[in-house]
Amino acid sequence: MPGTWRRILLESTGSTNDFLKEGLLGLSDRTVVRAVRQTSGKGRLGRTWESPPGGLYASILLVPPPSPEHASRVALLIADIICGELLRAGIGACVKWPNDVIADDGKIAGILPEYGTFPVPWFVTGMGVNLAAAPSIPGRNGPPPAAWARFAPPPDPDALLDRLLLELDEAWPDRTLDPISDRAEGITGRLWMSGREVEVVRGERLDTGIVKGIDAQGRLLLSTGSGMIYLDSGELSPVRSR
Repeated sequence: MPGTWRRILLESTGSTNDFLKEGLLGLSDRTVVRAVRQTSGKGRLGRTWESPPGGLYASILLVPPPSPEHASRVALLIADIICGELLRAGIGACVKWPNDVIADDGKIAGILPEYGTFPVPWFVTGMGVNLAAAPSIPGRNGPPPAAWARFAPPPDPDALLDRLLLELDEAWPDRTLDPISDRAEGITGRLWMSGREVEVVRGERLDTGIVKGIDAQGRLLLSTGSGMIYLDSGELSPVRSR
C-alpha cells in the first residue's frame, strides 16, 4: 500500500508544479504542496491558470515516476475523482477529456501532469479547483470558468485535498499499473459532450466527429465520417456554428 503524503503549505507561490520541479533533489517521493495563492498557475498548452482566493491549488510529486504511457493518463483519473466529489455534493459534473472537469458547461477544475528525467526521473501533477470563486478570463476560448460555490457550499481546501489523495491512493495503489484501465467505462459514462459532435484540434489538424467514449488507454473514441479514430491528445470543443 502507498505510504503517507508529506505536506507543504505555502501562502503564495508562482506555480505549485514549478515549486516541486525546482526542489526535486531536496524533496521526497509523495510530497504534496498546496498554495493559498498562485501568481502564475499553469495549464495545458502554456496557458495560465487563474487562482482566485479560496480555491484548491496543489501538486503531487512521485519519484520514481510511473511509466510515460501511464503518467499521461493520471490526469483523467484525478479528473474522474474530482468529478465524483462534485456529484456527491449534488453538483452535476462531467469529465472533459483529457484533463478538466465541467459543471453546467463551465470549467470548475483542471489537472496538469508533467514528467521528465532530469536531474532524476520525476512526475508532477497539479490540480486546481475553483471553490469560492471563478476567475475572470477575458477572451478565453472553451468553456467559461465556474466555481463550486455557484452550486453548493464549497468544502475547505485542505479537507477536499485529504479526500482526493485518499481516493487517489485507493484507485491507484501501485504506480507500476495503469491508472485507468478498470475505470474507462465509468469515465465514459461521465464524459462531457458524450454522444455529441465535437471538434478536436491537434496542432494543425482538425478532426470532427461524435464522442463515443474513451478506451482502456485513455484515448478518445471519435466516430467520424471515415470511421472511428482514437486520439491520444487534443483540444476538444463543441462544433462551431457554420
